[in-house]
Amino acid sequence: MRTALALLLILAAAAPGAAAPPTGHRTPRPRPTHVVVAEARLDAGGGVVAVLEPGTPVQAAARGRASPRGKVKVSLTGAVALKGTVDAAQLGQRVARDVPLHDAAGKAEIGRVRAGALVRVLSGAAAGGRVLVETLGPVTAKGSLPADALSAEPHELVLEGEWDVKAHKALDLYPSKDVKGPARARLAPGARMTVVEQVGQVAHVRTYGAHEVDGWTIIDVLADRAPEDKPGAEPDLIKPTHEILVDAPFYAGADGKRAVGTLRGGTLVQLIPTLDKSALEKVLTAGGVNATGWVKRTDLRPVDIGSGP
Repeated sequence: MRTALALLLILAAAAPGAAAPPTGHRTPRPRPTHVVVAEARLDAGGGVVAVLEPGTPVQAAARGRASPRGKVKVSLTGAVALKGTVDAAQLGQRVARDVPLHDAAGKAEIGRVRAGALVRVLSGAAAGGRVLVETLGPVTAKGSLPADALSAEPHELVLEGEWDVKAHKALDLYPSKDVKGPARARLAPGARMTVVEQVGQVAHVRTYGAHEVDGWTIIDVLADRAPEDKPGAEPDLIKPTHEILVDAPFYAGADGKRAVGTLRGGTLVQLIPTLDKSALEKVLTAGGVNATGWVKRTDLRPVDIGSGP
């Protein structure tokens, strides 16, 4: 019986086309301390550079919530586990709950920030437990928020209501209808707003989106919402073709000599055809982290993302 069993095992191992089991391993996930607030490039070494989309959580070597300066070492905490350096100016925090936005002095309320919004933290907590922050995107303004409203954990941004006008060119929002003095916020072309009231040639508006700021501006810089302004799906330029079976090494080259990180089980990737005859495949990671590297062929499984109703 033992002889027969041993023979079967030998034949199975020698059978042509028999797939080896995945060789990956599980690695613990670091806790995020910061969030990428503007598209950043992470240099993982070995020629591997990952593009990080806003909202990507990271664990940064810098201490404290205030945005560090220069280059800072970070570890990605999601499906693509890489370590490297990024420009510290691209790091910040996420707002965990809807909170009023006050001016830099923490006195006058100038609007509110929605849960899920991204902000760059300019200073640590001051008296009253507030921090100075800077909003990003089409609406840029400096203000103060409660320190306990900030987090690095993922949080979906949900917007309410509708908007009716947009900026047809860059404009400033002012605290009063005389539209003079220091501006409260700067709006990029296309920034969306709702009109609260109109007085002569000026309008009291509130910006629409993650950062809602109240202010006054002249009517001439506003344009009505057009049919083409309806929200549409963002084009997906990366088409996943495979997924990682279990946590697998992510190599810088086809020789598999230098692993720069790990792709966790379930990570979606796009296979990049090459003429290389090695046991590794070149892939591009999909999702919020886009990096090109190599993985073992046995760690991949084809997927059909386009199937379904």
